[in-house]
Amino acid sequence: MQFDIRSAAFDSELTELGNVGGQLHIGLRASLARQHRFELSFSEDILADTAPDIGVRLAYTFVP
Repeated sequence: MQFDIRSAAFDSELTELGNVGGQLHIGLRASLARQHRFELSFSEDILADTAPDIGVRLAYTFVP
């Protein structure tokens, strides 16, 4: 689990640009064998309207 926070992008009255932003990320990693790894993660904007609403990441990594 990870929480990312950032300062306002601009001095603006728009919430998306003028407010502090925050996102929560949670994910998992599974290894099927020593060389094959899958990752799945989700993200959510905790501080409303300051980051993408929902994010999904699926990754495959091969380690020779």
